[in-house]
Amino acid sequence: MTTFRALCLSLIATGAALATEPALPGKNAVPGQFPRDYRSWTHVKSALVGPDFPAFDTQGGLHHVYANDKAVEGLKTGQFLEGAALVFDLLEIREKNGLSLEGPRRRVDVMVKGGKGYAATGGWWFARYKGDDWEHDLLSAEQRSACFHCHQQPRARDYVISEFRK
Repeated sequence: MTTFRALCLSLIATGAALATEPALPGKNAVPGQFPRDYRSWTHVKSALVGPDFPAFDTQGGLHHVYANDKAVEGLKTGQFLEGAALVFDLLEIREKNGLSLEGPRRRVDVMVKGGKGYAATGGWWFARYKGDDWEHDLLSAEQRSACFHCHQQPRARDYVISEFRK
């Protein structure tokens, strides 16, 4: 009986430790908080926006899109669960010896599926951070609505523009 009791106590202690263990990076995203570990998420795609693009002044550079685990599942199914998050990382381009290289970060845009509290924006919270300043969300309520306006076209994919490359 003593061995059985020791085994039970060991299992209880292990269960308690696992229950208090923090969530793994990228597993959960919370509206209003910058997901600092986004570069460890799944890389969805990249794009190079050059000077011939009409909105080059604001959109030009190298774009990377990252998705946390819940967003990866949503990209597959077209429906995103609360906590799904996508990050749009925009970097300047530096030309050197015929190579196009990543330059300084211009901005980071974040969208997190936040549920009923974000009904006016399809359930999504939108944020924008300039450069490497991840403490100050630059978007006003009007600008969040403008973000959502651009996300109206992919309504069938729960307002998410990015897709995995086929």
